[in-house]
Amino acid sequence: MANYHIGLDFGTSQTKVCLLNTDNDEREFVEFDNASFFLPTIITRKKDGTFSYGKEDENGTVYRYFKMAAAEDEDLIQATNEDLKGKTLSQNELDNFRRYNEDHDIKPEILSILYLSYVLLYVKDIKQEISIKGKEKTGALARFSQKKTEINNTFSIKMGIPTEWHNPHHIKRKIKFETILIVVNEFLESFSNLADFLKENSENLICKATEINKKHSTTIEALTKNEKELYIHSLLHQHKLSVFPETAAGITFLLANERLPNGYFAAMDIGAGTSDISIFKVNNHKIEKYLCSESVEMASNNIYAEYSSENGGNGSFNEIKETENLFKNKNCN
Repeated sequence: MANYHIGLDFGTSQTKVCLLNTDNDEREFVEFDNASFFLPTIITRKKDGTFSYGKEDENGTVYRYFKMAAAEDEDLIQATNEDLKGKTLSQNELDNFRRYNEDHDIKPEILSILYLSYVLLYVKDIKQEISIKGKEKTGALARFSQKKTEINNTFSIKMGIPTEWHNPHHIKRKIKFETILIVVNEFLESFSNLADFLKENSENLICKATEINKKHSTTIEALTKNEKELYIHSLLHQHKLSVFPETAAGITFLLANERLPNGYFAAMDIGAGTSDISIFKVNNHKIEKYLCSESVEMASNNIYAEYSSENGGNGSFNEIKETENLFKNKNCN
């Protein structure tokens, strides 16, 4: 038996996971079945009616950018852009926020629940003791489908999210991601392992996730502000879940390694969907004051889209990826 903290960077374009074994203080990054520490944040509905996760070259209906779409409802998008630009957005501009997806038949909250469920089942499966009798272990899926002698490892989950410190709009965003994590944890009880999850029909998965999400969302919406905090806090504590500003992960790493002297610091996380900054004060390798966190919509996808548009493109997701690769190649050369 081992006790693990899962550090989850649920990104707009790719996701990363690190693990801390609290029994021996060992840390590791999770390598996914694409032989990379980075898993693309995409879901594909295949022709056989099942989903695949993180596969760029899978044939089928592809869903992406659902993390940010789940984070923002129309009120939050409007508020963020009013803060930045001082103007009210048209309906067309609001709709354009989800421009990286051509298909919107599945709600982004449900896509986020399905994707995070895959990631967490993957992590939990690789941390079980595998007993293989008379067979070689061949490939990731074979590993997950073979007979196992399971040990009762425990897991707590900490996820970084784009959020602003004490901004009421972004407290709403924090509650939304906390609710998604709670739903994921309950949703996973339906599956004994990753193989069972992957072979489940997509419509069945959507129905199960939607039912659980609706139950918690309806309950939360009916509560007062104080009641919401108590309800969510109770479930987070029960399931060992928590969310933090995205920049907090980097700060925690630097503090744990005692690499920051006393003083004031700013940490920035420039992602695909948002750029996030935190300002804090360090004293004796601990945060003495967390002064603020801010999140703005302008990030790398916006830069690449603008660049492609200036060169005759329309800022589509494919053009964004091409532009990103162009800049990467320039930097490598």
